[in-house]
Amino acid sequence: VVLQNARALDGAAEMHSWHLHGHRFYVVGSGFGTFDARFDPASYNLDNPVRRDTATVLPLGWTAIRFVANNPGAWAFHCTQTSHAVMGMGLNFVTSPDRLGP
Repeated sequence: VVLQNARALDGAAEMHSWHLHGHRFYVVGSGFGTFDARFDPASYNLDNPVRRDTATVLPLGWTAIRFVANNPGAWAFHCTQTSHAVMGMGLNFVTSPDRLGP
């Protein structure tokens, strides 16, 4: 998953901390500017990445994470700034829906 930070409608560029419930993830890369899928993955740290449940995305930057989706459920992934979470800056990862009860 690559988180790309861009300018808000008012032109501001802010830092965002993203938190994932139900899992820990590996921060495999980060950079400034627009993520380029052709070149940026070559800089990923796949040997000993940092393991977290929250990662920071710097203003006008990007952060790449990986996680093993081995905990069935619908797990919130959201910006930790309350005002941003309230505005809808988040999503849910649904993992192993076939293993969930009714």
